Amino acid sequence: MTFIRDDRDTARAARSAGVQQAAVVAAELAAIPGWLLAGDPGRLDDPALRDAALKAADLRTRLNDIHHGIAALDAELDALDGPRTESIYLFLEWSRWLEA
Repeated sequence: MTFIRDDRDTARAARSAGVQQAAVVAAELAAIPGWLLAGDPGRLDDPALRDAALKAADLRTRLNDIHHGIAALDAELDALDGPRTESIYLFLEWSRWLEA
C-alpha cells in the first residue's frame, strides 16, 4: 500500500494539535489568579505565590508561542491553498446586487 503525504493535511493536523494545546494551557492559566500576572514575581514574599506567579508567566509565554505557531500554520495553509481565484471586485459587485 502506498501513501501520499499531503502537506495540507499535515499542516491542518499540526494546527489542530496547536489549538488543543492552547486550550489546555489557557485552562491552566485561567486557574491562576490574574493579579499574580501583574508585576515582577520576585516582589512576592510568599514562596507559594511566587511559584504560582512564575508558573503563570511561563504559561502566558507558552500560550503566546502557541498562538504564533497557529498563525504561522494558518499562513502556510493559505500559501498551500494558492491564490484566491475569485476577484474581490466580483464579490463586491455581487454584494451590491444582492442588497438591491
